[in-house]
Amino acid sequence: MSKNANKRANTLLAIVRNSQKLGGKKTVIEDEFNEFLRCSSISPLRRRRLLKMLHAFRGMETAVSEVVNFHNVQLPPGRPPGLGTYLVSLAHHNYLPNQIQSSCQKNVVSLRNKIAHGAGHYPQNDAHLDTSLRHVEMCLAFLLK
Repeated sequence: MSKNANKRANTLLAIVRNSQKLGGKKTVIEDEFNEFLRCSSISPLRRRRLLKMLHAFRGMETAVSEVVNFHNVQLPPGRPPGLGTYLVSLAHHNYLPNQIQSSCQKNVVSLRNKIAHGAGHYPQNDAHLDTSLRHVEMCLAFLLK
């Protein structure tokens, strides 16, 4: 398994631990990234990658939701709460640059939806996992500073 992804998960843990924007959800967000690290011995490999991605995406979605709450950002009427809606709303209110928002939309939200909602969809390889985690890190590093 990719050491880069585990290094990124440890970086994400440090970012989460040092943020003042997470309220009472900090512990559960940390737990998602710790679960990411604990999945390293699960077989088969496609299940391991799937679980790692799901834990990273769950940690990100909860963290981003907490940032929305921290800044009292109103979600657009008629749009259900979710990672995509949170990112668009944060960008609309200038808490997230449009470039980061669109990059995360493409490389995290779309992939998360495909993997979480489509039977038979798994992360293709370690590079796929690393790329997704890089975008999670980029987004959270900006939002949680």
